[in-house]
Amino acid sequence: MMMRPVHRVVITGMGAITPLALTIGETWEALLAGRSGIGPITHFDASELKTRFAGQVKNFDPENYMERKEARRTDPFIQFAVAASREAVADSGIDFGAEQSNRCGIFYGSAIGGLHTTLENQELANKRGMSRVSPFMIPNMLIDSAPGKIAIEY
Repeated sequence: MMMRPVHRVVITGMGAITPLALTIGETWEALLAGRSGIGPITHFDASELKTRFAGQVKNFDPENYMERKEARRTDPFIQFAVAASREAVADSGIDFGAEQSNRCGIFYGSAIGGLHTTLENQELANKRGMSRVSPFMIPNMLIDSAPGKIAIEY
């Protein structure tokens, strides 16, 4: 059996948007303090649900990370990914001009994406017809849209 060469991987920066906080540092501090990001659902009416508690990102302003027009047509999970990637790049101190960019990468994780866009457009289609569905619906539903957006940015 042929041995593959071993390549070192170096984590140089981290970023996070979480129900606890909007930065990796604040999230870590909240974890160390034993705080929970779980609380009453406030982003929509949960009165008909059996569970009325969730981990929601609070006080996030996508316009801190992208233009208003871009924020309006981008699902929150993509906005969170862009914000976290910017924090990770800043945390790393990397200069992409000085580095071999083809040797740089990002590890992005998300369980699911695009639910906000999916539900919003389903409601719009039901009330006003399919012609009112956003042309950005499909790109905002695909889980790989977040790392794609990050790749385009860097």
